[in-house]
Amino acid sequence: MDTLKNPKVIASGSAGNAYKVIWMQKSSGKNGAFVDYLSIDEIVNGSKKPFGFFSGGLLMTGICE
Repeated sequence: MDTLKNPKVIASGSAGNAYKVIWMQKSSGKNGAFVDYLSIDEIVNGSKKPFGFFSGGLLMTGICE
């Protein structure tokens, strides 16, 4: 994800809301775009938080600390 420039935080995360970030890039077509999405579930207690990352046909899930 480091190669994706200009992430936009759409939710900072809290006890009641997940941390959410999107990256948008224009495609080579006229009106196309690529969108990547990351969500980290801040609602879960403890240091290990579930996450989901979606990019095109790729969906990754796991735990981050």
